[in-house]
Amino acid sequence: MDVKIKLFIKYRRDGRAWIAVCPAIDVATQSDTKTGALSGLSEAVSLWFESCISRGVLHEALQECGFKRSETGLAPENADNVVQTLPAEAPRKDNSKPIEFRAAKGNQFVEGFISSMVIGDSQYQYATV
Repeated sequence: MDVKIKLFIKYRRDGRAWIAVCPAIDVATQSDTKTGALSGLSEAVSLWFESCISRGVLHEALQECGFKRSETGLAPENADNVVQTLPAEAPRKDNSKPIEFRAAKGNQFVEGFISSMVIGDSQYQYATV
């Protein structure tokens, strides 16, 4: 399955350190710089999803974090956090898994895409409000 992700994040300065948090999946990082904290958070979010996918527990983990699955494939307009699973695209010749995460919209969201080699999952959209 391929996974598209858009999650609300928070960040703040705490003394000399910057802390970045993704409350939806309870992941946090810390760095000496704001850029470092946001970059670390992107990596931590990516690893959280990779781990869930590789263990075959993504749907259960999202539900435990308060996400609701939409059978219609549409998230509510006021959803802060959206995770969409899509049928996997054809495997790449080099078996690479592109993982692209970035802070977006004034650093209020972390967005990303994981192309996974996990086979056989249908399309769902999960959201929190």
